[in-house]
Amino acid sequence: MVKGELLEFKTDKQKILYYKLTEKLRCLVCQNKNLANSKNELSLDMRNKTYELILKNKSENDII
Repeated sequence: MVKGELLEFKTDKQKILYYKLTEKLRCLVCQNKNLANSKNELSLDMRNKTYELILKNKSENDII
């Protein structure tokens, strides 16, 4: 997660999944950075989409 992002989750399970996925998934622009550590605008969009899908109770496989 990039500093300054404040996200609210309904459950701890959702929060854990978000952090797991943003650490696992790579920025398409940076490639050497994961979504959690990239400050690229595309990574922000991808983090937001990940968050949105988690709140919709999508599975890890669905999100990936």
